Amino acid sequence: MMKVVCSNDECNVQVLRKDVERGKMREHHKENVVEHQLMMLDDYKTTKQKNEELEGKLEEANKRIDQLEDRLKQSETECMKLHQNTFSIVDTISYWIKFHFQPQEGSHPTSKRLTNTQIN
Repeated sequence: MMKVVCSNDECNVQVLRKDVERGKMREHHKENVVEHQLMMLDDYKTTKQKNEELEGKLEEANKRIDQLEDRLKQSETECMKLHQNTFSIVDTISYWIKFHFQPQEGSHPTSKRLTNTQIN
């Protein structure tokens, strides 16, 4: 509380008013601190909820990425098989063309031209 330094009543009233104002400010500050803490708690709850939602979405996205990576690996494997089959077919056709168009004695001149073009 206040200490009376001056015997003048007017001074004492001013000091009392200042003390009352300080008390009101302290009360107001306490109320604001509580309100501020409640706002922070609400923000924390909202942030926590949003984080949980985002974590769920992240898990779904990671699962989707894993699925896409698996599909990519399967596609790469299938592509390699197709390339191998294509090369095998080309080699077989090349072999049969070479075998079929081998030059024979007394054969037509165009058959010699076909054998001169090498097919690998």
